[in-house]
Amino acid sequence: YDTEEKKKYEHEFTQYCKSKGLTDDQIYPLFGKGPKNLTYEKDEQARIDSEFASMTNDEKFQFLIEKGTEFPLLLDDFIFELGQEKDFDLLGNFYNEFIKVYSDFIPVYMSMAKAYLKNNNIILAKHYLNTATKELNAIADIPDDIKESARNDIKKYLKEIQLSFRNHNRR
Repeated sequence: YDTEEKKKYEHEFTQYCKSKGLTDDQIYPLFGKGPKNLTYEKDEQARIDSEFASMTNDEKFQFLIEKGTEFPLLLDDFIFELGQEKDFDLLGNFYNEFIKVYSDFIPVYMSMAKAYLKNNNIILAKHYLNTATKELNAIADIPDDIKESARNDIKKYLKEIQLSFRNHNRR
């Protein structure tokens, strides 16, 4: 994408996320950026991060089922952590419970794909990316051009996975 297309996509996606109740603090990390305006004071965010870090996996599970869309970075970290610990039973249970409530929260599918890719499970990584595309298509109030841009991003990620997998198998 050229810079203008990227800016347009980010703006439109940001507007969509805001229409779903997400704050800038929750949206900007999805683009790999820091928050535009901090909603929480740094001390408050540090407190939340510290409390979350001291929770058991079961407590994190419950916290994220209740507030996962408010804390997408904690959600991503938890999913990645479960993948690193190879706790796929808890990861699967968490995913199933989370999507019962937030099936249209696309970042959860991307996080699941990353967790499985990190464990060299290309089949499940692709499954979650394909599910992200399916869910994205099902959301009625996203403009078609934003959907297409997001689908293209997912397709690009899928191609990168394939290329990485092929290169890995050649070694």
